[in-house]
Amino acid sequence: MSKIFVILIAFSMLFSLVGCTNKNEKVVKSELNQEIEEKVKDEIVTYPKDFKEELGEGTIIVSTPDGNGETGLIPIVHTQADVKIMQIDLTTSNFDEKKTSYIFIDEKLVEKGNFGESKVSLNLTDENLVKGTHKIEVIQFEDNDASKKPIVYKSAKYEVKEA
Repeated sequence: MSKIFVILIAFSMLFSLVGCTNKNEKVVKSELNQEIEEKVKDEIVTYPKDFKEELGEGTIIVSTPDGNGETGLIPIVHTQADVKIMQIDLTTSNFDEKKTSYIFIDEKLVEKGNFGESKVSLNLTDENLVKGTHKIEVIQFEDNDASKKPIVYKSAKYEVKEA
């Protein structure tokens, strides 16, 4: 009789542990799913259309190996046909670093972060290395929410030429 009692207690303890494990596993899975959903939601930023002029505080300057846009000229990137990736720098100043800045090249999100007085290296690949003029835009949104209206909009250009 005592063996049966010990076995019953052992089984009940085992089932209670399994129950706890399942609850903890569900909580962990739920938190993980929520984190993934937030990241996905955060990563999908729709480019706001119809900008006619710059908004808000801050400046951006594009720098390439051949120069920068400080003088008002469009900096040039010289590339060759076999080059798959290049980098340019974007210097930001006077941005509210408490707000997330979204950096777009030709209306496609390429980088995001909190930039105040910063230098950001941007990788140029594929369509960003196609011969011609390309537009870089930095946007910050109201209440730090990319679904709301833009409160800061700055733009600059760079040109790709074959060497």
